[in-house]
Amino acid sequence: MQQERQGPTALISYSHDSAQHMARVLALANRLRADGVDCEVDQYVPGGAPPEGWPRWMQSRIEQSDFVLMVCSDVYARRVLRQEPVDVGRGVIWEANLLYNLLYFDDTFKRRTIPIIIEGGEVRHVPLPFRDGYCDLRAESGYRELLQRIFGIPGAAKPELGPGTAREFAPPVAATVRFDPELLERLQTALVDALGPIARQVVERTSRRAQTVADLVERLAGEIPDAKDAAAFRARVRADVYDAGRHAAPAVVWDPDLLQRARKELAQHIGPMAKVVVDRVAREARTRRDLIESLAGEIAAPEDRRRFLAAFSGPD
Repeated sequence: MQQERQGPTALISYSHDSAQHMARVLALANRLRADGVDCEVDQYVPGGAPPEGWPRWMQSRIEQSDFVLMVCSDVYARRVLRQEPVDVGRGVIWEANLLYNLLYFDDTFKRRTIPIIIEGGEVRHVPLPFRDGYCDLRAESGYRELLQRIFGIPGAAKPELGPGTAREFAPPVAATVRFDPELLERLQTALVDALGPIARQVVERTSRRAQTVADLVERLAGEIPDAKDAAAFRARVRADVYDAGRHAAPAVVWDPDLLQRARKELAQHIGPMAKVVVDRVAREARTRRDLIESLAGEIAAPEDRRRFLAAFSGPD
Protein backbone atom coordinates (compact mmCIF):
# COMPACT_ATOMS: atom_id res chain seq x y z
CA MET A 1 0.00 0.00 0.00
CA GLN A 2 1.31 3.45 -0.89
CA GLN A 3 2.21 5.51 2.14
CA GLU A 4 0.08 8.64 2.53
CA ARG A 5 2.07 11.85 2.33
CA GLN A 6 2.20 13.57 5.69
CA GLY A 7 3.30 17.08 4.79
CA PRO A 8 3.81 19.56 1.96
CA THR A 9 6.70 18.86 -0.40
CA ALA A 10 9.46 21.30 -1.31
CA LEU A 11 12.50 21.22 -3.58
CA ILE A 12 15.52 23.40 -2.85
CA SER A 13 17.12 24.96 -5.94
CA TYR A 14 20.58 26.39 -5.32
CA SER A 15 24.10 26.71 -6.70
CA HIS A 16 27.15 24.88 -5.38
CA ASP A 17 28.97 28.09 -4.41
CA SER A 18 31.24 26.50 -1.81
CA ALA A 19 31.36 23.63 0.65
CA GLN A 20 30.21 26.04 3.36
CA HIS A 21 27.24 27.20 1.26
CA MET A 22 26.25 23.61 0.50
CA ALA A 23 26.42 22.80 4.21
CA ARG A 24 24.07 25.70 4.98
CA VAL A 25 21.61 24.46 2.34
CA LEU A 26 21.75 20.92 3.72
CA ALA A 27 21.15 22.24 7.25
CA LEU A 28 18.11 24.14 5.98
CA ALA A 29 16.72 21.04 4.27
CA ASN A 30 17.24 19.00 7.45
CA ARG A 31 15.51 21.66 9.56
CA LEU A 32 12.54 21.86 7.20
CA ARG A 33 12.13 18.09 7.30
CA ALA A 34 12.26 18.18 11.10
CA ASP A 35 9.48 20.80 10.99
CA GLY A 36 7.21 18.64 8.84
CA VAL A 37 8.12 19.74 5.31
CA ASP A 38 8.92 16.85 2.95
CA CYS A 39 11.97 18.68 1.62
CA GLU A 40 14.18 17.40 -1.22
CA VAL A 41 17.69 18.52 -2.14
CA ASP A 42 20.25 17.06 -4.52
CA GLN A 43 22.55 16.18 -1.62
CA TYR A 44 20.06 13.50 -0.52
CA VAL A 45 20.39 11.56 -3.81
CA PRO A 46 22.17 8.21 -3.20
CA GLY A 47 25.41 7.67 -5.06
CA GLY A 48 25.80 11.31 -6.03
CA ALA A 49 23.58 11.13 -9.15
CA PRO A 50 20.05 9.88 -9.95
CA PRO A 51 19.65 6.99 -12.44
CA GLU A 52 17.57 9.16 -14.79
CA GLY A 53 20.19 11.92 -14.85
CA TRP A 54 20.07 15.37 -13.32
CA PRO A 55 17.96 17.15 -15.98
CA ARG A 56 15.05 14.70 -15.70
CA TRP A 57 15.41 14.52 -11.92
CA MET A 58 15.23 18.32 -11.59
CA GLN A 59 12.29 18.66 -13.96
CA SER A 60 10.22 16.00 -12.22
CA ARG A 61 10.95 17.40 -8.75
CA ILE A 62 10.12 20.98 -9.81
CA GLU A 63 6.84 19.92 -11.43
CA GLN A 64 5.77 17.59 -8.61
CA SER A 65 6.77 19.60 -5.55
CA ASP A 66 4.26 21.82 -3.79
CA PHE A 67 6.94 24.50 -3.45
CA VAL A 68 10.29 25.34 -5.01
CA LEU A 69 12.67 27.17 -2.67
CA MET A 70 15.25 29.25 -4.57
CA VAL A 71 18.37 29.87 -2.45
CA CYS A 72 19.49 33.17 -3.96
CA SER A 73 23.19 33.92 -3.78
CA ASP A 74 25.63 35.90 -5.91
CA VAL A 75 26.66 32.79 -7.88
CA TYR A 76 23.04 31.67 -8.30
CA ALA A 77 22.08 35.09 -9.68
CA ARG A 78 24.98 35.17 -12.16
CA ARG A 79 24.15 31.71 -13.47
CA VAL A 80 20.44 32.47 -13.79
CA LEU A 81 21.34 35.58 -15.79
CA ARG A 82 23.85 33.59 -17.89
CA GLN A 83 26.75 35.79 -16.81
CA GLU A 84 29.18 32.90 -16.46
CA PRO A 85 30.77 30.62 -19.11
CA VAL A 86 28.33 28.17 -20.68
CA ASP A 87 30.15 25.16 -19.19
CA VAL A 88 29.82 26.48 -15.61
CA GLY A 89 26.77 25.84 -13.45
CA ARG A 90 24.77 23.90 -16.02
CA GLY A 91 22.47 22.53 -13.30
CA VAL A 92 21.37 25.98 -12.14
CA ILE A 93 20.99 27.20 -15.72
CA TRP A 94 18.78 24.20 -16.54
CA GLU A 95 16.69 24.78 -13.41
CA ALA A 96 16.39 28.50 -14.16
CA ASN A 97 15.10 27.76 -17.67
CA LEU A 98 12.48 25.43 -16.20
CA LEU A 99 11.47 27.98 -13.56
CA TYR A 100 11.09 30.82 -16.05
CA ASN A 101 9.11 28.66 -18.48
CA LEU A 102 6.77 27.48 -15.72
CA LEU A 103 6.37 31.07 -14.57
CA TYR A 104 5.26 31.97 -18.10
CA PHE A 105 2.95 29.02 -18.78
CA ASP A 106 1.60 28.14 -15.30
CA ASP A 107 -0.38 30.86 -13.51
CA THR A 108 -0.04 29.08 -10.16
CA PHE A 109 3.71 28.57 -10.32
CA LYS A 110 4.77 31.92 -8.86
CA ARG A 111 2.74 31.21 -5.74
CA ARG A 112 4.60 27.91 -5.38
CA THR A 113 8.06 29.47 -5.84
CA ILE A 114 9.62 31.09 -2.78
CA PRO A 115 12.99 32.84 -3.12
CA ILE A 116 14.98 32.64 0.10
CA ILE A 117 18.08 34.41 1.32
CA ILE A 118 20.47 32.70 3.71
CA GLU A 119 23.80 33.81 5.13
CA GLY A 120 25.96 35.25 2.35
CA GLY A 121 22.99 36.24 0.16
CA GLU A 122 21.40 39.64 -0.48
CA VAL A 123 18.09 40.93 -1.84
CA ARG A 124 19.76 41.94 -5.12
CA HIS A 125 20.51 38.25 -5.78
CA VAL A 126 16.79 37.43 -6.06
CA PRO A 127 15.71 37.22 -9.75
CA LEU A 128 13.48 40.18 -10.58
CA PRO A 129 10.32 38.20 -11.47
CA PHE A 130 10.32 36.69 -7.96
CA ARG A 131 11.60 39.62 -5.89
CA ASP A 132 8.24 40.65 -4.47
CA GLY A 133 7.90 37.50 -2.39
CA TYR A 134 11.24 36.46 -0.86
CA CYS A 135 11.90 35.20 2.69
CA ASP A 136 15.04 36.41 4.45
CA LEU A 137 16.22 33.48 6.56
CA ARG A 138 19.11 35.48 8.00
CA ALA A 139 16.58 36.41 10.69
CA GLU A 140 14.56 33.81 12.59
CA SER A 141 11.38 35.71 11.71
CA GLY A 142 12.09 34.96 8.06
CA TYR A 143 12.17 31.21 8.73
CA ARG A 144 8.87 31.45 10.59
CA GLU A 145 7.39 33.33 7.63
CA LEU A 146 8.62 30.57 5.30
CA LEU A 147 6.84 27.91 7.37
CA GLN A 148 3.69 30.03 7.47
CA ARG A 149 3.66 30.26 3.67
CA ILE A 150 4.35 26.57 3.16
CA PHE A 151 1.67 25.43 5.63
CA GLY A 152 -0.77 28.26 4.85
CA ILE A 153 -0.73 29.54 8.42
CA PRO A 154 -1.98 33.13 8.88
CA GLY A 155 0.31 35.59 10.61
CA ALA A 156 -2.24 36.13 13.38
CA ALA A 157 -5.44 34.45 14.49
CA LYS A 158 -8.50 36.12 12.95
CA PRO A 159 -11.03 36.82 15.72
CA GLU A 160 -14.79 36.72 15.30
CA LEU A 161 -16.51 39.99 14.47
CA GLY A 162 -17.81 41.84 17.49
CA PRO A 163 -20.85 44.13 17.70
CA GLY A 164 -18.67 47.04 16.63
CA THR A 165 -18.99 50.75 17.22
CA ALA A 166 -19.92 51.77 13.72
CA ARG A 167 -21.20 55.20 14.67
CA GLU A 168 -18.09 56.09 16.65
CA PHE A 169 -15.41 54.85 14.27
CA ALA A 170 -17.17 54.94 10.90
CA PRO A 171 -14.73 56.38 8.34
CA PRO A 172 -15.85 59.74 6.99
CA VAL A 173 -16.71 60.22 3.36
CA ALA A 174 -13.75 62.14 1.99
CA ALA A 175 -12.16 62.94 -1.32
CA THR A 176 -9.00 61.09 -2.33
CA VAL A 177 -5.93 62.78 -0.89
CA ARG A 178 -3.47 63.99 -3.52
CA PHE A 179 0.03 63.62 -2.14
CA ASP A 180 2.91 65.80 -3.21
CA PRO A 181 4.76 64.09 -6.12
CA GLU A 182 8.10 64.93 -4.50
CA LEU A 183 6.99 63.12 -1.34
CA LEU A 184 5.97 60.04 -3.35
CA GLU A 185 9.33 60.08 -5.11
CA ARG A 186 11.17 60.06 -1.77
CA LEU A 187 9.04 57.17 -0.53
CA GLN A 188 9.71 55.22 -3.72
CA THR A 189 13.46 55.72 -3.28
CA ALA A 190 13.27 54.49 0.30
CA LEU A 191 11.13 51.49 -0.65
CA VAL A 192 13.23 50.24 -3.56
CA ASP A 193 15.88 48.70 -1.25
CA ALA A 194 13.26 46.36 0.20
CA LEU A 195 11.04 45.67 -2.83
CA GLY A 196 13.18 46.39 -5.88
CA PRO A 197 11.74 47.81 -9.12
CA ILE A 198 8.12 47.18 -8.12
CA ALA A 199 8.44 49.95 -5.49
CA ARG A 200 7.08 52.53 -7.95
CA GLN A 201 3.88 50.56 -8.62
CA VAL A 202 3.41 49.86 -4.90
CA VAL A 203 3.71 53.56 -4.00
CA GLU A 204 1.29 54.59 -6.76
CA ARG A 205 -1.29 51.99 -5.75
CA THR A 206 -1.02 52.61 -2.01
CA SER A 207 -1.15 56.41 -2.29
CA ARG A 208 -4.62 56.13 -3.86
CA ARG A 209 -5.96 54.54 -0.66
CA ALA A 210 -4.08 56.40 2.09
CA GLN A 211 -5.65 59.43 3.82
CA THR A 212 -2.60 60.87 5.61
CA VAL A 213 1.17 60.76 5.29
CA ALA A 214 1.41 58.59 8.42
CA ASP A 215 -1.21 56.24 6.98
CA LEU A 216 0.69 56.07 3.69
CA VAL A 217 3.99 55.24 5.41
CA GLU A 218 2.41 52.45 7.47
CA ARG A 219 0.63 50.97 4.46
CA LEU A 220 3.91 50.91 2.53
CA ALA A 221 5.74 49.34 5.47
CA GLY A 222 3.04 46.66 5.50
CA GLU A 223 3.95 45.76 1.91
CA ILE A 224 7.47 44.75 3.03
CA PRO A 225 7.51 41.03 3.94
CA ASP A 226 10.54 41.13 6.22
CA ALA A 227 10.02 42.82 9.60
CA LYS A 228 13.63 44.04 9.75
CA ASP A 229 13.36 45.67 6.32
CA ALA A 230 10.03 47.23 7.30
CA ALA A 231 11.58 48.75 10.43
CA ALA A 232 14.51 50.09 8.40
CA PHE A 233 12.07 51.67 5.94
CA ARG A 234 10.16 53.42 8.74
CA ALA A 235 13.39 54.69 10.30
CA ARG A 236 14.69 55.99 6.98
CA VAL A 237 11.60 57.98 6.06
CA ARG A 238 10.25 59.06 9.44
CA ALA A 239 11.91 62.47 9.84
CA ASP A 240 11.79 63.43 6.18
CA VAL A 241 8.26 62.23 5.52
CA TYR A 242 6.63 63.66 8.62
CA ASP A 243 8.09 67.05 7.74
CA ALA A 244 6.31 66.71 4.41
CA GLY A 245 2.98 65.93 6.07
CA ARG A 246 1.68 69.42 5.36
CA HIS A 247 1.34 68.42 1.69
CA ALA A 248 -1.33 65.81 2.39
CA ALA A 249 -4.09 67.84 4.04
CA PRO A 250 -4.65 70.88 6.26
CA ALA A 251 -4.14 70.45 9.99
CA VAL A 252 -7.12 69.38 12.13
CA VAL A 253 -8.16 71.47 15.13
CA TRP A 254 -8.65 68.89 17.88
CA ASP A 255 -10.77 69.11 21.01
CA PRO A 256 -8.21 69.83 23.80
CA ASP A 257 -10.15 67.57 26.18
CA LEU A 258 -9.84 64.66 23.72
CA LEU A 259 -6.07 65.13 23.40
CA GLN A 260 -5.64 65.41 27.17
CA ARG A 261 -7.65 62.25 27.68
CA ALA A 262 -5.57 60.47 25.03
CA ARG A 263 -2.34 61.51 26.77
CA LYS A 264 -3.65 60.21 30.09
CA GLU A 265 -4.79 56.85 28.70
CA LEU A 266 -1.64 56.34 26.61
CA ALA A 267 0.65 57.20 29.54
CA GLN A 268 -0.64 54.10 31.35
CA HIS A 269 0.97 51.98 28.64
CA ILE A 270 4.05 53.85 27.40
CA GLY A 271 4.83 56.26 30.24
CA PRO A 272 5.87 59.94 30.00
CA MET A 273 6.47 59.71 26.25
CA ALA A 274 2.69 59.75 25.80
CA LYS A 275 2.51 63.55 25.52
CA VAL A 276 5.13 63.67 22.75
CA VAL A 277 3.48 60.80 20.88
CA VAL A 278 -0.02 62.29 21.09
CA ASP A 279 1.23 65.68 19.86
CA ARG A 280 3.03 64.07 16.92
CA VAL A 281 0.13 61.83 15.88
CA ALA A 282 -2.35 64.68 16.25
CA ARG A 283 -0.42 66.67 13.64
CA GLU A 284 -0.84 63.85 11.11
CA ALA A 285 -4.27 62.39 11.85
CA ARG A 286 -7.29 63.65 9.92
CA THR A 287 -10.14 61.85 11.70
CA ARG A 288 -10.86 60.79 15.28
CA ARG A 289 -10.59 57.17 14.23
CA ASP A 290 -7.21 57.78 12.60
CA LEU A 291 -5.97 59.52 15.77
CA ILE A 292 -7.07 56.78 18.18
CA GLU A 293 -5.93 53.85 16.04
CA SER A 294 -2.56 55.45 15.33
CA LEU A 295 -2.02 55.99 19.06
CA ALA A 296 -3.02 52.38 19.75
CA GLY A 297 -0.36 51.31 17.26
CA GLU A 298 2.29 52.80 19.56
CA ILE A 299 1.40 50.23 22.26
CA ALA A 300 3.36 46.99 22.04
CA ALA A 301 1.14 44.55 23.97
CA PRO A 302 -2.03 43.45 22.11
CA GLU A 303 -4.09 43.33 25.32
CA ASP A 304 -3.02 46.86 26.26
CA ARG A 305 -3.93 48.04 22.74
CA ARG A 306 -7.41 46.58 23.14
CA ARG A 307 -7.87 48.31 26.50
CA PHE A 308 -6.76 51.62 25.04
CA LEU A 309 -9.20 51.32 22.11
CA ALA A 310 -12.00 50.27 24.49
CA ALA A 311 -11.47 53.45 26.50
CA PHE A 312 -12.52 55.45 23.43
CA SER A 313 -15.23 53.15 22.09
CA GLY A 314 -18.09 55.00 23.83
CA PRO A 315 -19.34 58.57 23.51
CA ASP A 316 -17.09 61.32 24.87
